[in-house]
Amino acid sequence: MWNALHVAGRRGNPPEGAYVETEVFEKTADMIEKKLGLENQPRAIVFHEKDGRRHAHVVWSRIDTEKMRAINLPHYKTKLRDVSRELYLEHDWDMPRGLQDRRLRDPLNFSREEWQQAKRAGIDPREIKAAFQDAWKHSDNRTSFKHALKERGFWLAKGDRRDFVAIDYRGEVYSLSRYAGVKTKELAARLGDHEKLLSVVQVKEAIAQSMTRKVEEFIKETEASTKQRLAGSSLKGPTTRASLTTTSAGPASRTLRRAR
Repeated sequence: MWNALHVAGRRGNPPEGAYVETEVFEKTADMIEKKLGLENQPRAIVFHEKDGRRHAHVVWSRIDTEKMRAINLPHYKTKLRDVSRELYLEHDWDMPRGLQDRRLRDPLNFSREEWQQAKRAGIDPREIKAAFQDAWKHSDNRTSFKHALKERGFWLAKGDRRDFVAIDYRGEVYSLSRYAGVKTKELAARLGDHEKLLSVVQVKEAIAQSMTRKVEEFIKETEASTKQRLAGSSLKGPTTRASLTTTSAGPASRTLRRAR
């Protein structure tokens, strides 16, 4: 049995205060069964209320009657989590921090595998917007807002055309008023004089230096693991070395790659 609205793990409730139409529950059930490969399987939806909040639970039969075997559900927790995230974005609900894209955090805390994954895949712009709004919601001054942004992988800066902007580790610049949904006057009231912030160029340079140090750590990690692997093997062949490629294009150009 899975809750039809907030489907992952213990999170079995719609957001507090949200009124959810029956059609939304049914649409969510359709999304879940498509994700899990349970389309056209018998299902039942049970609605009930608890403490004034409406819930729905869905039960599917996993039995494939033609092949007379249970349908496998690989990675079902991850897939259900994806459905939950999509619902929060679609309905503009406040997304719990634990449900947000894990790549929306300080990249200096990434593991090598997470770094490579972040480079390969883009992030839904709606999630970026939600991250900015969440950072604004949980801050009350410049210091706390900078910290909240940094936790989500962004740096506060003075814009070239706008007073306040944020920059990610790739060097992308985001308008705070647009992404956080906050008026310029409100930004100034909470964040103070924008002239006291570092410029976009200065922040990009600082990010680049931090990223270069992080990549150098990955290089040492790779070299150490390669030496250890080669020491334990008697087979000879092409070895792998790590190299650092840098250009003048900004933070995004500093990457870890493998070269033969």
